[in-house]
Parts: sequence; C-alpha cells; structure tokens
Amino acid sequence: VELWLENLEHYSDKRPFYTLYSRSKEYDVVLSDVDDYVKMILDYGHENISSDAPWETFEKHLDRIVAISVSNNNGNLDSHSLLDKGTANFEKLLEVIIKNNWVGHVTVETKAGGLKEAMSVLSHCYNSVKSKAMVESINNAQQ
Repeated sequence: VELWLENLEHYSDKRPFYTLYSRSKEYDVVLSDVDDYVKMILDYGHENISSDAPWETFEKHLDRIVAISVSNNNGNLDSHSLLDKGTANFEKLLEVIIKNNWVGHVTVETKAGGLKEAMSVLSHCYNSVKSKAMVESINNAQQ
C-alpha cells in the first residue's frame, strides 16, 4: 500500500496560522524521514501560492511525486480557477515533465469548467513546449 501526501498552500500573510507540508524544505524533511512507500501528490495550485517557481519544486521531488493536481489561481488565494485563469505556468511544468519523462496521474481540480476545457489548455501548452523544443533543435543543428 502506498501513502500519498498532498502539499498544502503556504499563506505568508495568515500568521499565526501555519500549514504543515507547504514548502519545499518541509517536503525534504518529511520525505527523507519516511519509507519509500510514502509518495507525494503535488497540488500545483497550492505550490503556485507557496513558490515563485512551482515547476522547480516538481522537478526537485519528481522521484517521489506520483500525481499532480492542477488548478489555477492568482498566486495569493487557492481559488481552483480554470487552468487559463491565473498565474500558474503550465508550460514550465510540461517542460519538466517532458524533459524527465515523468509518468503519473494528473487530476483536474477546478471549480468551473471541466475536463474538456482543462485538456484544451494543457494540449495548447504541450504543443507550445514541443514547438519551442523543435525550433531549439533546428537552431542547434544549424550551429
């Protein structure tokens, strides 16, 4: 049996209220202290609040991440907005996923819209990332 831990959002303006397991350094401590059967589900919307570069958190911990929950927000409040309505950078996330050949579960956790809308945004981001990679490859080959 695997145990999956989900990260929470770190609200720096809500003191003295603190959430546990809401910053990369806390993930380091917890994941280093538990057995390998304990995995992580990275809530990308939460990490968009806790970090300026949530894709870097994903890459740092991808060996323990078995699932990603995606939604968007303004970086200050966990609003579970549509994927194209906020500041979360899904192109950067997809770059890391592709570069590292990550395989896992992806859940959509938005209050409005549905899977069709989310897949449209993710497909657009994926195509953008692949196009950039192709242009870079061509440029490198010409040098």
